[in-house]
Amino acid sequence: MATLDGPAGRWVRLVWEWPGYRSPSAAERILPHGLVEVSWDLGGPMAFHADGAPRQHADAVLIGPQMSSYVVDTRPVRHLFGILFEPGAAASLLGVSAAELAGRTECWSDFGGELRQRLGDATDWSERLAVVRDHFARHDAPRLPKGAATLLEVWRRDRSVSVSAVASLAGVSAPTLVRHVREALGMAPAQLRRIARFRRMLERFAARPGLAALAHDSGYADQAHLTREFRSFAGITPSRYRPLLEGHPFNVATESVHFVQDAG
Repeated sequence: MATLDGPAGRWVRLVWEWPGYRSPSAAERILPHGLVEVSWDLGGPMAFHADGAPRQHADAVLIGPQMSSYVVDTRPVRHLFGILFEPGAAASLLGVSAAELAGRTECWSDFGGELRQRLGDATDWSERLAVVRDHFARHDAPRLPKGAATLLEVWRRDRSVSVSAVASLAGVSAPTLVRHVREALGMAPAQLRRIARFRRMLERFAARPGLAALAHDSGYADQAHLTREFRSFAGITPSRYRPLLEGHPFNVATESVHFVQDAG
């Protein structure tokens, strides 16, 4: 995995690659982080079990801002490559409202066009990383609505600042700011605050064996509050999650599920 700096870093938060990937389980539960992600299978199609309906996708999948977990088939040996976008960047790139992408996983076999072709032609990780850096460095900065841009700037420093205070700083009404945030980020400010807190908590989970201390350190009222939010976002409890945690905090092994290609 790698982060990008410079002009490309305005668009991309993280680039990751799993060559010859094989999970120890038949399926993985992907926990939500609230950002837009696109992943390519450089070796073949991926199957997703999302929104309660088993589906099979092509080699590129666009994952909109999620507020709940979804399950991916990990049985095939694959070569996965993905880009995690900065808040608001994907909506600006695609020219659509992020609200239209929220909660969706879309088959985009033609996503990226030239980018996908260049990634396929690259021979190793360093070349693919250079392709992504070059591709997004050639784009102007993402164009976010004023309310969304102001909220991101203010909340990077202090997420306790109220929506009305941010709206005043942006020179817009509070309802207008909420609309701007939905358009750019795919969720309301209250949801953004919740998913950001959940994301920070997951990143600390492995190092905090006690849930009470983890809840306090992550900004939850108490352990019960953390557990309710965890179940809401992850679909499992913290006690169920902990023994499944191996490596990346947003990917955990899960129970067997039925995928479309298993039918018949």
